[in-house]
Amino acid sequence: MMKFFSTCFLITLICLCSVAAEAQTYDFMTLERPASEYISPYDLSGNVIVGEFGDANVQHGFLYDGINWDTLDYPDAVRTAAYGIDGETIVGYFMSPDDRIRGFLYDGVNWDALDYPGAADTFAHGIDGQKIVGAYYDQNYKAHGFVYDGANNSFSPLDYPGAADTFAHGIDAGKIVGVFFDEGGNPRGFQATPRSEQTIIIDGCDSGVKNVLLVNGSLMSDLISQCAANPKYHWKYVMCVVGLTNSWKKAGLISDKEKFAIQRCAARANIPYSPYKKTCGKYEWCKKLKKWWENYKNR
Repeated sequence: MMKFFSTCFLITLICLCSVAAEAQTYDFMTLERPASEYISPYDLSGNVIVGEFGDANVQHGFLYDGINWDTLDYPDAVRTAAYGIDGETIVGYFMSPDDRIRGFLYDGVNWDALDYPGAADTFAHGIDGQKIVGAYYDQNYKAHGFVYDGANNSFSPLDYPGAADTFAHGIDAGKIVGVFFDEGGNPRGFQATPRSEQTIIIDGCDSGVKNVLLVNGSLMSDLISQCAANPKYHWKYVMCVVGLTNSWKKAGLISDKEKFAIQRCAARANIPYSPYKKTCGKYEWCKKLKKWWENYKNR
């Protein structure tokens, strides 16, 4: 019995040692900004780190590239914190002289404030491409997450179902992570994944083409919606969609048949809206495209 126990112990020890030997090891480096009371790094992109530090009881944002420490202060702000970075673009928040918290976007040259419409305070936390996530407090000081799309300058709320408060902290390829507080005041983490229509639908026309999540975190339908944002004429909207579908076909994301299915729906759409145009109206090219599609589909 003792021999059996010793053998089992030895096998277990060998297994544990093997696991330990395969574990990733790390080199640690202390980050200390000269003359700072404290330093809090929050995010990095490549070798560049952003965060906040304090000196003389004042909070500042910082950017550290491994050699130089650059102070980031929003113009005329009482305090600033940098929370997220993607490439050369940084997001965070600052306090204005009237004690209001506002988000910011900084590209290395220009500072832009980010304010969720009607919010008491806005915090920008994470960025991926043109998508920014964060949190805002409404006038009752309830916290909500948000997603900002720089492509069309639009905000969308992000609330965990049934949560007392929601804070979005990070985004990558459309997926969002953050923290919510339940009704008991307990903090819990979450991950949010974009929910989409299974197929691309344009103004009620179902193309039958799968609505693919692209590598930049946008759905195909998101980019088509951007074409519909401010077109002066219907043909401009259609040509925008044609450009998108041609690029997707070239990238191997859709077939010829799927490309023309999307274009057909765009041609039929009442975009920009007109009470006098329900289909192609007087546009002969549109009618020809529809006729071509019917022949192509039925061949």
